[in-house]
Amino acid sequence: MSDFPLLFSPANIGSLKLKNRLIMPAMGTGMQNSDGTVSDQLYHYHRVRAAGGTGMITVEIVAVHPTSQGGLAIFDDKFIPGLKRLVDVIHQGGAKACVQLWHAGRQTNSSVTGMPIIAPSALPCPLCQEEPQVMDKALIQELIESYGDGAYRAKQAGF
Repeated sequence: MSDFPLLFSPANIGSLKLKNRLIMPAMGTGMQNSDGTVSDQLYHYHRVRAAGGTGMITVEIVAVHPTSQGGLAIFDDKFIPGLKRLVDVIHQGGAKACVQLWHAGRQTNSSVTGMPIIAPSALPCPLCQEEPQVMDKALIQELIESYGDGAYRAKQAGF
């Protein structure tokens, strides 16, 4: 413990006050429901980590746009109640909750999203190897706005 004398001391990130410096990064669990909502399993996964003493938990990626379906989602108001329940249990454990807003771009497959994948160019991802639909200016603007909308929903959920 003497090697890390500040680990369990309070810390601030701007105006955000943390009870300690233990910060859990975003890690994909695959525990979401198939429709992108928070499952009971994911809820309890984070409940245990918050109760265990973590100062801040970064919930895994959440899709800001329907073209990134396959994990947790935040691209519609219908996701807010489950995310709020998740945030509330993290807060009850004494931790702060944050979330990673995300869009897959070319790093997915239409078999996962159920719709054509989109990206700024037609270059396929070396791993996924599916040629994406090239985004036009309107779709680029839509995706930009989806990040803002996702941030607003995250705030409504309590992140």
